[in-house]
Parts: sequence; C-alpha cells; structure tokens
Amino acid sequence: MRNEVLRMAEKTQIFISSRQKMIIDRLLESDFPIMPKDMAEELDISLRTCQREIAQLKPIVRSYGLKIMKQFRSGICLVGDEECKGVLAEELVKAHQSTSFSPKDRQLGIICDLLRDQTPTKMFVFSQKYHVTEATIGHDLQELEGWLNQFHLTLVRKPGLGIFISGEDKQLRAAITAMVNNQTLPENWLAVFDLLKSGKKEDWQIEKHIPSMYLDLLDLDILHAVGKVLTEAAERHPSLFSNERDRISVSLHLALAVERHKDNNNDHVVADRKLIELYPSSYFIAERLKELLDIQLPEEEINYLILHLYGVQPNLPLEQFQEEETTHLIRIFIEGVKAELNEPLTDPMLSEGLLKHFYPALNRIRNGLPIHNPLLSQIQRDYPDVYEASRKSAESLSNYLGVTIPPAEIAYMAIHVGAALINQQNLKGRVAVVCASGFGTSRLLASRLKQEIPGLQVSEVLSLSELPGWLENNWKVDAIVSTIQIPGITEERLVVVSPILSDNDVQKIKGKLKKQQSSTQRPRLDDHPSENSSLRGIAHYGEAFAQVMRGLSWMEAIPTKEKLAWLHAFVARSHAVISPEGLIEAFEERERKGSFAIGSIGILHSRTAAVRTLFVNIISLKEAMPWHTENGKKQVVDTLLLLAAPPDAPREHFPLLGELISGLLDDELAGAISSGNKEWALIAVREHFQQAYQERILSYARGKQR
Repeated sequence: MRNEVLRMAEKTQIFISSRQKMIIDRLLESDFPIMPKDMAEELDISLRTCQREIAQLKPIVRSYGLKIMKQFRSGICLVGDEECKGVLAEELVKAHQSTSFSPKDRQLGIICDLLRDQTPTKMFVFSQKYHVTEATIGHDLQELEGWLNQFHLTLVRKPGLGIFISGEDKQLRAAITAMVNNQTLPENWLAVFDLLKSGKKEDWQIEKHIPSMYLDLLDLDILHAVGKVLTEAAERHPSLFSNERDRISVSLHLALAVERHKDNNNDHVVADRKLIELYPSSYFIAERLKELLDIQLPEEEINYLILHLYGVQPNLPLEQFQEEETTHLIRIFIEGVKAELNEPLTDPMLSEGLLKHFYPALNRIRNGLPIHNPLLSQIQRDYPDVYEASRKSAESLSNYLGVTIPPAEIAYMAIHVGAALINQQNLKGRVAVVCASGFGTSRLLASRLKQEIPGLQVSEVLSLSELPGWLENNWKVDAIVSTIQIPGITEERLVVVSPILSDNDVQKIKGKLKKQQSSTQRPRLDDHPSENSSLRGIAHYGEAFAQVMRGLSWMEAIPTKEKLAWLHAFVARSHAVISPEGLIEAFEERERKGSFAIGSIGILHSRTAAVRTLFVNIISLKEAMPWHTENGKKQVVDTLLLLAAPPDAPREHFPLLGELISGLLDDELAGAISSGNKEWALIAVREHFQQAYQERILSYARGKQR
C-alpha cells in the first residue's frame, strides 16, 4: 500500500496554502472528528472560508488514498489507511506553500523572529516574509510593544539599521518561555519528549505537535538532555514537580539557560554548601547536565533554577521571603485601594486571601518569573474601577520592591478586592441543597433543579456536616432539598429526592414551595445580589481553578476484584494526595452510603484530610467493572472519575468540582471523559472548568448591572 501511494505522490506535487496545510495537519493528528466551526476559530477565519478551504483539499487527499468525511453532528475527519496518512504527512513537509497568515499568526511569527535573533532586521524583510505592506508590519509592531513591555523589553526601531529587541538576557528568556507556554499544550510537549527519547528528530514528526516557529527558539538536543535530567531528578525526588505542566515549564527555562552558557567557561564556579544541603535536586540537575553536555552552569543560574523550582513547589524553604514583609505590603495595598475607591474594606477575609495568594507570587515577581492570568483582559473590561484602583495602589508596592507588579498579578489582586466589596452586602437565598460531601450528588441535583424549576434560587450547596452551622444564619429558606435523610430537620422543610431528580421529585418540591410561600409572605429576593454572584466566591473559585488545572490527571488501569484497594498505586502518584490509604478509605466510606454513576462513568468523591488540595483524576478502565448506582440498580462502568477536597477548603472550592459532575449531563463532555483518549479527555475537562470560571464572572457582572 505504501509503495503504491508513494508512486502516486511522485506524480503529484502538492501546492497548498499554509492555512490548508494547518487544516490537513489538524486532521492528521486528531483521532476524532473536528467541527468546522471549531477549526475556523483555531485558524482565526470565518466558517465559510474554512469550508471553502476544506472543499479544495478533498481532491488532494484523495490522490493519497484518503477521504475527508463528514459525520453527522460530529464534524469532519480524515479516513483511510494509516500508511497513507503517514505518506501524506511526509509529503506535506516538502509541499509548495503559497503562504497566507492571519493577523494573529503574523504577529506571533514576527515576535518569534525577533526573540530568536536579536540582531537588527529591516522592515522589508518582514514585509516580504509575511506578504503584507510595511505599513501593516508597522501596525503589528505597535501591537507587540505592549506585550514586550511586560517583560521589561524594548522594541527598538533605528532607521537604516532595522528593528530589534533590547533587554536583559533573563527577560528575553522569560519572554521566550511565556511565548512557548502560552501558545502550546503540555500534552504536545510530552509527545515531543517521547519522540526525542526514541531518537525521532525529523522535523515533520516533531512539527505535528509543536509549530516550527516555536521549535526554532530552542535547541532540541539540549531540550532532550534537559528533559532526561529532569525525569531522573523527579524519580529521585517524587515531590519535585506536582504535574507535567510544571516540569515542562522548568524544562523550557533550563534549556534556554544551558544554551546561553554552552560557549562559556564556568569551571571556576564553587557551589554554596548551604544551598546544596537545602536544594540537592538543583545541584543534581546541574551536575548531570555537566556530564551529558559538558556545560557548567554558573551559580546565578543554579539560584535561578532554585527559584523556578520554588515557583512550582511553594513548600520548599526559602528564607528570604518572610510572611511579615508580605503582610506589610498587603496592608499598604489595601489602604491604597480604599483611598482610590473611597470605600471601606471591612471584610476580615480580604487580608487573609491576599496574603495566601501574594506570598508565593512575590517570589516570581521579584525574580522576573512570568505570571499568567488567562482572564486578564476580561477582568480589565468587566471591572475597570476595581482593576484601576488596584493598579494604582500596586504602584506603591512596585516602588517598595523595585520591580513592576505585572498586570496579570494586579488582576488576581483586583478579584480579591472586588470580592471583599461584594461580600460586605447581606446575601440571602431560597433553597439549600444537601448531600453527604457537599460537592458530589448535590451539585448534580442543583444543576437539575435550575433546569426543571427556572424560578428557583439555590442559596447554597452544603455537606451534611455544614448544614447546622449554615442554618443558624440562613434559616429563612423555603425548603431544604437533600439526597439523604437529615436528622433534626422537620418534614415541613425537608424534601428527600433522587440526585437524578425524577418528575415525581420535581412535583414534591413545587408542592413544598407553594405550601411554604402561601403560609409566609417574604419579600422577593430577585432584586438582591445572590451569593453565586459574590466576587469573593470568584476569588476562591479562581484558587480552586488553579489547583485543579495544576493537578488534573488521566491514567489507564485494569481493575481488580479487591474493591477499591487497587486504586492505591494510581492515587499515590498525585502531589495532592497526603495519604493514599486514607483517600481510598474515604471513597469506600462514601460508597457505603450509596454508589454514584452517570452513564458509563463511575464517580468516587469525598471530603477528606487525605488530600492537601483539590484532587481530580480520570481513570480509563481497560476492562469494564460492575457498579451499583444510588438507586440500587446494577450496571457497568468503563471510566472512573475521582474527586476529593480537604475538609478545611474554602466553601467556594466545592462548586467547581460540582460543575464537572453536573457537566456530565452533557453528552459531549461525558463522551470525551469516557473516550479512552487522554488528550481529548483532558482538553474537554480543562475547557469545561474554564467556561465555568468565566460564567461565574459573567454571573457577577449581570448581578452588578441590575
């Protein structure tokens, strides 16, 4: 088959645009259909343009024994023999391309060109390369200046000489690392590391995962060596990296540092023995790189590596950052914001929230390490007053520290300030929803309630243990809807229902509401902001979002008959887990109260001290296993979704986990999680959490406008 296709390929030269090449690459790398609308958004083109490009590609792929097929409600996919796909992928590398770039791709290309080569480049060089006028290139450069400024880099334009970036080497490396991190996925870098490990360094293979413009910023041989050394270091010190994203970030930083020093002679370097004792992994990494590449990192680079490791592993000791100093800075910041807004900030939790967030961030700010906030522009747009007050107050911190607080960090601090302002209002609700843990079946139930009874306000979702304390200050609720019997709650107020919420359950709740409201007339709560709109909730929600993004993982397993004990080896891999045995015991305890499944996905959830942060783990089962649902029915599941949270986590952390459970009502998300495809599952879950976070912010914005 391969030889036949090669003979056909020899007779056919491919002439395609760069955009068409991206479409074929996307189809080749995907194991699942892709919606043309999603592909159009990725390419930054209209749906009609995308459909036109796809139509032009059909005869080209047909000459390689392949077809672009459309599947109803699923999208398009490339169908044919795998060998034919391999030949097409190889031929694409040699294809004659008529280049066309979207404005975004053009600007990314220009910034990569400038970061890769700091020597002056004439404007006409960019004009010819990207097939646009010099005026368009000039406009692109204006757009790029703001991005460079956040790294304290300057875009220099000298007539007769050209354009180049000016700044310290450390800032240039920070910009390169940020560029690569922001435009690529960790899963793609893992694939690249696997290729390098197996000796496959052909451009066409690697560029299937990472575009060449980003690869050109790095030396792949050095990156391979760095990846190998960090893997060895992680095996020696399992807690060094909490997830693959952090390991990749450090890999990119270290590869750039090694490349910078590969021609320097640093044999005179003498290691600081105190630092060797405190950070043995850093010196292990430096010594192994010296053995592999014959490169000696200077002491300043080893110190910088320590800071990077501290940034991804905050519990490492670093004496220079003291809580007293951070507390002083937070006090200065709050006073400045109060003066700018002319508003009191009486919420006692504001200082605590800012301290917890700013303490580790201070390390990154002082040492020029990048801070990323995917919602920066949205926060600036939706909360301009709070953001601007935070920005002005942060200037005093910048003066004290001698470095500029970046906009991404200011946006995080602005969320905490806005939360405090909203939290000072008196918020009430109508219905409390209760289950054993507070984020399992109750979150699914809350979602179904909103679907079935649109006028119902869910005041809070609670665990059984939280309910008594909550009722002391929130006793004016129309009903308590629960998946379990609650001792001490009268039948007049309690409605026990199935987590799936049957039609009969809906009628019971409606009847209870009518009875309560006819006997007691209360003022309507619609005109008041709900607790769901509280920006404090968004702040804690954001912390939960960050924890989940850092710790989310996917694994494959073959279940055994030993109940849940076989999970020990899998949960033990997570940095979030303190005690694997304790976590499994907590899951088993929860299961004794009733099993829980949605479709083919079995769900294990618990609130337990066996985890230090939010824990989300997807386990794809190679063999289906029996499962009992909450109503006693038997079924089989092919995927397990493991969720856990520490008992002292902020109350707002639990809705995020609940969003994932309620999201399983969506066939698309449930299908991705149970697909058995790691990349598809992780991308779908990350996008679902991102959307939930954005909707929480929009919910607050709508409440604010009423």
